[in-house]
Amino acid sequence: MVLKPISLIGRDDAASPFLSDFRQFSTRIVQLFHDQPLIARRLAPMIEPLQFDGMTEHETALLKDIDRPEYAMDPKDSHANIEGDSVIVKTPQIFQSASLLNDRWKAVFAGKARMPILVSRMIGKIKNEEDYITFQGSAKEKVLGLISTATTDLGDPGGNWKTDAGGDGILEIAQTDVEKAIDGFVSDGLGAYPIDIVMTSWIYNKFKNTVVPYDPKTNNLTILQGKLNGGEVMVSNNIQAGVLKSANTFVAIARTSEAEAAWQLLSSGLEQTTEKEGLWKTALGIREKFSVKVLDKKFIRWMDGITVA
Repeated sequence: MVLKPISLIGRDDAASPFLSDFRQFSTRIVQLFHDQPLIARRLAPMIEPLQFDGMTEHETALLKDIDRPEYAMDPKDSHANIEGDSVIVKTPQIFQSASLLNDRWKAVFAGKARMPILVSRMIGKIKNEEDYITFQGSAKEKVLGLISTATTDLGDPGGNWKTDAGGDGILEIAQTDVEKAIDGFVSDGLGAYPIDIVMTSWIYNKFKNTVVPYDPKTNNLTILQGKLNGGEVMVSNNIQAGVLKSANTFVAIARTSEAEAAWQLLSSGLEQTTEKEGLWKTALGIREKFSVKVLDKKFIRWMDGITVA
């Protein structure tokens, strides 16, 4: 009997080894997408529930203040009257869908079920879209975001925000421009409210990384935070389309309670639907009715066109 030589790679007498003989497969999937922090729902003083009821607008009633009372030795009739107003906004839907042959839905991807992976990512994309709409709005659907004509534009920056004219680590122009928002809140009687600020990443990092030489533990971010009455400084590039070193935005929001909300988000929550398409195919869809509404523009101030280049 003649023995056949055994392949050192394939461990058999095949002319070519199996792929599994020399390639080891990972047991995990590495995602190549990285999202910005979600901040719209963290900041919103109120989230008003919506329904999938066919309605495409939402109205919020506003209560106006009454006149100052009179002061005299002898009281007389001084009839006050309560008045109201309303704000109406469009309520479009965020949605995404997928359609595959049933065999493809059942096929695994790197050992993982395909549908849960896709559903999880679709939900993540919808949550990101909430932030885009909250700050940028949608010109196509006529929804105004927080950075729009519905709120207070602080005008052009005073100069390049990387400027440290005194050489003392203080970004004078940057600090002064943000103080314009703070001063505006004070002039409107909102000086005691916590102020939350959202910045795009280039200017946030400039604040964080520019330290005071005589006190390395102090940077421009900590200096700014000391002016905000307990408010937070957050970073997100979702507040602006196309962030560059030479094109940045910040928005300042005086934090209110739900009872006196200066703005609100409108959300139905997510609805997921699956449906057969013919004999061999299934479609999956996720949607949310969502919008943003500004009720009092003096509580929100912003500046764009900021450079640190």
